[in-house]
Amino acid sequence: MEAAVAVVVFVVSIAAWNFFLYKRSGGRMWNPFSMALTATATAILFVVSGSIGYTLSRHDRFVAQTL
Repeated sequence: MEAAVAVVVFVVSIAAWNFFLYKRSGGRMWNPFSMALTATATAILFVVSGSIGYTLSRHDRFVAQTL
């Protein structure tokens, strides 16, 4: 039950954040320039985290009981 509450809170938070950004941008949230910058920032994040050795092993999370 705790996991379900956490998932619901996460989904509602993401939805509220997207609504907030949509209203702040005046309805222009999905323009190509914004999407290109977001993709570039995400790629940089993955490259940096991979280069320092951070791994996202799903098996280790469930074995260690850290969800």
